[in-house]
Amino acid sequence: MESQQSAFRDEIVAPDSVRVLPTDHLEGTIAIPGDKVAAVHLSLATAVLTQESVIKNNHYCGDVLQIYDWLTSTGLVTISRTQDEVRITPNRVAEVVDLSNLSSTRSNVCLVTPLALRDAAVLFKGTAGCGFTTRKVDKHFELMDAFGLSISERGDLLEMTCAEPSKSVNFDCSATERNIPSVGVTCHALMASLAYKNKMTLTNVALEPAPMALIEYVRRSTNREIVLEGRTLTLGGVGEIEHRSAEVTLPPDVTVAGTYIAAVTAAGNGELHLEGLPLTAIPDSMLETYEHMGIHIARIGATAVSAVVRQGDLAVPPDVSCGVWPGFPSDVAPMFAASVAGIGGRSEITDNIYDKRSSHIEGLNDMGYELATEGNKTVIQGHTPKRIGNVAVEALDIRSGAALIVGALGSSAESVTVTNYHQVYRGYANLAAGLQTLGAKIEAV
Repeated sequence: MESQQSAFRDEIVAPDSVRVLPTDHLEGTIAIPGDKVAAVHLSLATAVLTQESVIKNNHYCGDVLQIYDWLTSTGLVTISRTQDEVRITPNRVAEVVDLSNLSSTRSNVCLVTPLALRDAAVLFKGTAGCGFTTRKVDKHFELMDAFGLSISERGDLLEMTCAEPSKSVNFDCSATERNIPSVGVTCHALMASLAYKNKMTLTNVALEPAPMALIEYVRRSTNREIVLEGRTLTLGGVGEIEHRSAEVTLPPDVTVAGTYIAAVTAAGNGELHLEGLPLTAIPDSMLETYEHMGIHIARIGATAVSAVVRQGDLAVPPDVSCGVWPGFPSDVAPMFAASVAGIGGRSEITDNIYDKRSSHIEGLNDMGYELATEGNKTVIQGHTPKRIGNVAVEALDIRSGAALIVGALGSSAESVTVTNYHQVYRGYANLAAGLQTLGAKIEAV
């Protein structure tokens, strides 16, 4: 196993832009990596333990590699890995831990409480919500308070400490404004449970793959008794937290799978084999939408599926409503919108998770599609895109960038250049290369 103590920064490399040519057929096999959101939170959680962790089926995208670089450069952990697994050995938690250099990864807030509970003074840059929503991170600060953290200012940073943890924690993990179970807040509370010995009762917990993987990680790595009933999670108190070596296999990344299915849908014809993706991993909300559209999804053994798209079979998509898991995933919606914008007919996507996820729409319209926003709703007037020349569009965030690449594949432009490609790389280890193996013409520029 190769030591990666200082190599991660050199790996965080992506082209500035990619040029995409339209295509009418994609075909081949793609290996689906582990869930990116689970990889991010589990990687951060390993720094809280005192014993070694092994993560299998990882996702070596830009955000995960940035976390590994930060974890090793701060001396919090030692990391070694193969292609199939990463082995993380925690070192002593420093008296002061500065998270400010990790501020571009929003999930860094989830390390604040567990490290403070491990007696560290945690320096942190206050962060806003994602770039595609006005939702704030106030709930994370409420969670810190519930555990007994104190907040002060140190220059332009916030300093979090914990002199005396709370006697118990009862906390609602839903987002403040819309009462929606929050993946981030649930993961934050679960990571805190690795360093907190008293009883915890969490209500309205998120059940997406990432928090479910973290629940299993806490179960394997500590001596806590854990009971999940519906959306209420109880973690029993213990005399002292005991850490154990733990091995966890990440669930497949359904968003990556949805991106490739969107790509072949935009092309109009093709067949994909998606390895490492059991049919049961895809929520029924997605499968029912694909069936309605004439996209044929079938099981291949226990751990793979096929997706077959034929131009003559494609129908106008149904209206889609994004919701909490196992509802249609909000992260899949931008790519789905791009994939159906070229199919004749009107359809709508209502996002009940985020309030303004529209950063992909301007770029898709520049390609000749017709999309508009109405509040948290995307309205798609599907039609064959207009014939245009060379177009340049900008990836403003991970999923908007992936949506622009999907839209480019189905466009009638001579070529589409997607700038700011590093945004895409943050959430996909090899999207451009994967599409190339399916026959897409994509090149770095």
